[in-house]
This record gives sequence, C-alpha cells and structure tokens, in this order.
Amino acid sequence: MHSEKILRKYPNIYACAGQLNQVLINVLMNSVQAMGAPGEIEIRTSADSEYVHIDIIDDGPGFPEKDIFNLFDPSSQPRA
Repeated sequence: MHSEKILRKYPNIYACAGQLNQVLINVLMNSVQAMGAPGEIEIRTSADSEYVHIDIIDDGPGFPEKDIFNLFDPSSQPRA
C-alpha cells in the first residue's frame, strides 16, 4: 500500500460532515469491491472559484458501457 499526502489550502465547504463521510466511505468500499484483486485507489482533490472537487480513481475493470443508465440503481449492481 502506498500513501502520499500533499497538503493544500482549500476554501471552506458547507456540508454535513457525517453525510459527506458516509458518501466517501461508500464510494471507496465500492471501489475495493469492484477491483476484486489487490489494486490501487487514488483520491485527488482540487478546487476552483466555486467548487471543491474530489476524484476517486481505481484500477478496477470499470463499468460496462451498456449498463451506464443503471449506474445509480442499487438493485442492478453486481458485487465481486
């Protein structure tokens, strides 16, 4: 496992910390499950004049293009 921190100053954000934490945990757990085998997950943050962005990138197999319209339907998600 590789871990690297680069600290930057970001603007304050107004969000429910508990809900934001839960969303991030869910996305990260999904990444781990979808990869199946050991892999890498990269978390990037950035900000512009209006938003703070969080990108989560993994080296898993990806989502089949034919199923893109079911992306947010929990009942259609296979689990590794």
